[in-house]
Amino acid sequence: MAVVFSLTGVFAFAAGQSRVVIKDKNGVCKVIEAKEKTPATIAGPFKSKEDAEKAKTKECPKGTSSAMDKIKEKAEEAVDKAKLMGDKAKDKMKEAVPVEKKK
Repeated sequence: MAVVFSLTGVFAFAAGQSRVVIKDKNGVCKVIEAKEKTPATIAGPFKSKEDAEKAKTKECPKGTSSAMDKIKEKAEEAVDKAKLMGDKAKDKMKEAVPVEKKK
């Protein structure tokens, strides 16, 4: 009798767990545990994490790569800006320091 009750409790607990795929305000997709759908849910509920991960890949093919692309883009812009500032500094240095004329 005790075994039946303990197994029933385990299965009831496991049945309450489900996973959904959500997209946060930054556009990043995540798999979370939830008992029901949330406003940010884009897929689910799923019984297993593997099924939820597959759906995440299908619904958000870029996923974290889009966030990485944004980071890379910002870094490239910063490098370009730094190069431009370096070129301007070189030009100012050339103007400030007179070049000796060859005789």
